[in-house]
Amino acid sequence: MENYQNLCAGVENIITNRGYRLPEPLENNGTYIFNIYHNEKVITNLQISNSTGTIIHGITRASYKNPLENVPLFHINWVSTDPKYTGQNLASLIIIYSICYLKQRFDNINYVKLDDDSDKSLHMKQNVYNKLGFVFHPLLN
Repeated sequence: MENYQNLCAGVENIITNRGYRLPEPLENNGTYIFNIYHNEKVITNLQISNSTGTIIHGITRASYKNPLENVPLFHINWVSTDPKYTGQNLASLIIIYSICYLKQRFDNINYVKLDDDSDKSLHMKQNVYNKLGFVFHPLLN
């Protein structure tokens, strides 16, 4: 857990050193909302749930042959950044921070799933999610 604490602290330092604020998340029935503020304005927002979902067990080139499994996971429902603040990696920072924050509280959860339904998701070879190691899999969508 110490690695998650250190990573959270490191991300928080990056955000605050840029003059932004990262308060404690809001929680409602297993859904957490993380916000990055500039002054009193939310500039980056993430919604993540503690839930159960389907993953593909194991990784191979022919992953469609691997069994599907229902497991506890974090599901990222929404990430957005105000267009005036894009290019600062705030979405990446809030994704990393939220996962580390929740992993400290739910150490039994080892998977994160997200749905990228943005307009650019099908046309981009590298987006924020790919850069963080998320992969698209048609069997799970």
